[in-house]
Amino acid sequence: MVSLPDLSGEVDNRHVRIRAFDSASLSYVSYYLSGLSQVARKVGIGLDYAQLPENHPLHKPLKEQPALALFEFEDDSERFLFCIDGYDDPDYYNDEALHACRYYFKINRRPTAPRGNVLPINPCFPIRPPMGALTRLNCRYGLLSGISRSSRRQSTLRYWADNRSLAWFRQQRQLPTEHDVHLVLPFYADRHDQCNERRLRVVESLAGESAIRSFVGFYSPNGKELPGAFRRYQLPKVSKVEHLRAIAASKIAVYVPGVDDCFSFKFGEQLSIGAAIVGYQLYDGGHRLLVNEEMRQQFSHSEPEDIIEGVLDLLAQPDRIEKLSAHNAQLFDSMLSPAATAGELLRALCNQPRSASSIHSTLSPESILL
Repeated sequence: MVSLPDLSGEVDNRHVRIRAFDSASLSYVSYYLSGLSQVARKVGIGLDYAQLPENHPLHKPLKEQPALALFEFEDDSERFLFCIDGYDDPDYYNDEALHACRYYFKINRRPTAPRGNVLPINPCFPIRPPMGALTRLNCRYGLLSGISRSSRRQSTLRYWADNRSLAWFRQQRQLPTEHDVHLVLPFYADRHDQCNERRLRVVESLAGESAIRSFVGFYSPNGKELPGAFRRYQLPKVSKVEHLRAIAASKIAVYVPGVDDCFSFKFGEQLSIGAAIVGYQLYDGGHRLLVNEEMRQQFSHSEPEDIIEGVLDLLAQPDRIEKLSAHNAQLFDSMLSPAATAGELLRALCNQPRSASSIHSTLSPESILL
């Protein structure tokens, strides 16, 4: 059981309310809604959900922005907008939101941001929102703003069926191991040839190690046959639940970032399951999450050959695998879980100076969410 953050000093004697608008895909916002829901119940702040009105200045700019979640913060003295940007590209910013929101939280953020109101936030992955929130989500929240109420309800229920609660992720920590290493990746068509080839080198090397019980390969998101050398390692596309169970049933999970060296959903998924990780380096602000030697060692590799060497070295140390597994589960629960992330988000919102331009002079963004 994860303890919730103590926010008594931040919200004492204040009437705080957070409103989540239906401007983003649940894949990107459910993590933060789940954490906000848990923290709101503990500290007594208001949390509700609303459709973004068509006459709102940000309705049109955010209509086709599924990875940008818009919120409103209100307390006794003021009200302002903030948003969470989950886009892969660290150089991408929605200009309208950047200027309209007092705080622009960005998952994939370079150490130097274009404006002082751009702050880091922990990465997310898709989870089921809490049951209490689901009733309201069915009626008020959709995958994209502007869709009909019936479509919104169907989309929310489909998302519910495809994903699992955070409690389910923690339960997978108890699964017995069936594989030595897990690396199953989507094959990206078109402009991602270099990324695909780099990933192929890792998969080929792991599959070629006869002494390793590997669960490695590629799947086609659209179900088509993969081209050339990738076809040899094509796996059937399985449900998300089956995919996550395979990670949990492996001694080691290989972490590969997204195509823009961004945070992948797998970062949080692998840590939440308690997998021991051999991973590529974290770029674009990810270094702030390397809080101890265990994290620095797990995410220290830059080439496919380094990954193979790291896997072989770790497999020779079963005690080390067990320690890393326990470490990652504990670190996720205490620092990266939805509740921990929402607690730090609220702490930042409640404690930040009222002038967004003065943020850097009073609080280092790199320290806000750690």
